Amino acid sequence: MKENTMNNNLAPYVRCVDDDEALLRSIEYFLNSSRIGCRCYTSGKDLLRLDPLFIGGCIVLDLKMPDMSGLQVFEELRKRRVDLPVLFFTAYGEIDTVVETMRDGAFHFVEKPLQPDKFLDIVKMALKESERRRTGRPQACDLELLIASLTDRELEIIRFVMQGMKNKNIAERMGLSERTVENYRSRAYLKLNVNNFAELSDLLGNTDLTR
Repeated sequence: MKENTMNNNLAPYVRCVDDDEALLRSIEYFLNSSRIGCRCYTSGKDLLRLDPLFIGGCIVLDLKMPDMSGLQVFEELRKRRVDLPVLFFTAYGEIDTVVETMRDGAFHFVEKPLQPDKFLDIVKMALKESERRRTGRPQACDLELLIASLTDRELEIIRFVMQGMKNKNIAERMGLSERTVENYRSRAYLKLNVNNFAELSDLLGNTDLTR
């Protein structure tokens, strides 16, 4: 696809890679409307061949694509030492795979079908992270954006966790299995960039978690 003409003067932009051209057109229009530049590619090979990856911004990859999967593109970016935040589009059954990529250095993931406002929040986080990496300047965490990246279910579980409830009690309260609660909790911790309850408590403090 032809690149967005908003990208000039080496300004940071979003690279979106997906073999669904209709989705790419929608994303391009939405990001344009939000004054964020983007380039869209229908294959990972085109991204690697055509994009000036030294310019700031972020990359959004679909997991399943012909020729080169999102995971293969991610590995190639790592080999080339491309220091751009990488996000993954993911469908319901692909969450576990994406969680593993986040442990390997991916920045975040975006669930399909896309929710435009949530997608925009995550992209803004990634662009801030790109700027932090580029300048080396520490930036205060934008807590509102981090919290906005949580799904309603993840946020509900984090509320219970902040009240001191254990997974077993949360599971009984929500009518879920303990394993399901643990999965949601792990995903929320990854999104919030914390490893345990102590770090979560330090991050959130007395933050209002209502939505």
